[in-house]
Amino acid sequence: MIVVLGINHNTASVELRESLAFSEEQARTFVAQVMQEGSVAEVFILSTCNRTEVHFVTENPKTGQNTILNSLASACGRNAKDYAKSLYDLEGREAVEHIFSVTAGLNSMVLGETEILGQVKKAYQLSDQGGGIGATLHGLYQQALKAGKRVHKETGINDKAASVSYAGVELARQIFGGLQGKRVLLLGAGEMSELTAKHLHSHGAQEIVVVNRTLERARPIAEKFGGICDGYDKLCYWLEQVDIVISSTGAPHFVIELDHLKAVIEKGRQAPMFLIDIAVPRDIDPRVKDIHNVYAYSIDDLETVVDENMAERRATAELARRIIREEVSEFMDWYNTRSVAPLIAALREKSEDIRQREMEKYQKKLKKLDVNEQEAVDKLTKSLMNSLLKDPLLNLKELAQAQESEAYEDALAQLFDLEMNR
Repeated sequence: MIVVLGINHNTASVELRESLAFSEEQARTFVAQVMQEGSVAEVFILSTCNRTEVHFVTENPKTGQNTILNSLASACGRNAKDYAKSLYDLEGREAVEHIFSVTAGLNSMVLGETEILGQVKKAYQLSDQGGGIGATLHGLYQQALKAGKRVHKETGINDKAASVSYAGVELARQIFGGLQGKRVLLLGAGEMSELTAKHLHSHGAQEIVVVNRTLERARPIAEKFGGICDGYDKLCYWLEQVDIVISSTGAPHFVIELDHLKAVIEKGRQAPMFLIDIAVPRDIDPRVKDIHNVYAYSIDDLETVVDENMAERRATAELARRIIREEVSEFMDWYNTRSVAPLIAALREKSEDIRQREMEKYQKKLKKLDVNEQEAVDKLTKSLMNSLLKDPLLNLKELAQAQESEAYEDALAQLFDLEMNR
């Protein structure tokens, strides 16, 4: 059984989501530890600013869920009961449809956003490194990524930019009535920061300062958009100089503390400062909004901004969902018939061996025919073989999808003296 267990922006607050946020190393370790427990056959973890989900394969969903829930609580130092009311769990086809929808961006705060495709790819790599990916999840994510790419290509659902990073820039633009002449501090140098810098630049922000723990990562982003970069040791200096701060680091703690902003104000700053925190865990102490002339927004505050850009995307969502249903059906056909695939392959192989042996018996007579006639005989024998096998194999696949094929598999294996490996 394929199972999904998780929380997202619809079921949990940012405070609860950030307590379940995993770094890359934590994700690898989590997968490795869950696999050691032995109650799941395969496991994958996806941790983004809007969700933490564990997708797993198990013979016993209830036991598997208990293992995952306890492992999540242990990894994050919380009690499993803290998450109970916010968790959703899905099984079978419903779980598969959810995974495909997530990968296509149809389950995101920003409908149709494309960042999730890269996040799922990265999560797959980390889960694979932790030993959690087997044949089932490999097949699942290959199909899910294909579905996600197809949705974006065929529907144009993401033509109107409306990612979380875009929403942060849009909020700043609305507040100031434009970004021309505004100095913006971009805190962090990851993928989200680069996307944010791109949106800032396209909306006219000419002064972009990228501050990051390591200058090596900040420099390429700053240079790409004509900005400057600096280290964390200059953070307080830049807080005095800028109008807007957009923060998206991967730090597990506050990067901008209450005292930082108090110090800036005490130095005589009169102009308002706008801080937009799109990180989970949060980068900015939420108490800073109590300071006069400081306006702070978290990722949850961006929902209103995002909604203003969603009308066009919602109009194309039904087409996207039809594509998802098609791709899910294709995956489920493979998933439900994978048990009979070795038997079908063995039957085809044995049939071809018999055909080849019979052809060899008549080799002398066949040599009297010209090349075209020999090819016609070869095609005829192949066609006869395929025609004889067609109905039995189709029926076997249908029975496998209905999970009623085991007795027929045994009978077929016995009748044709085939090896069965279960």
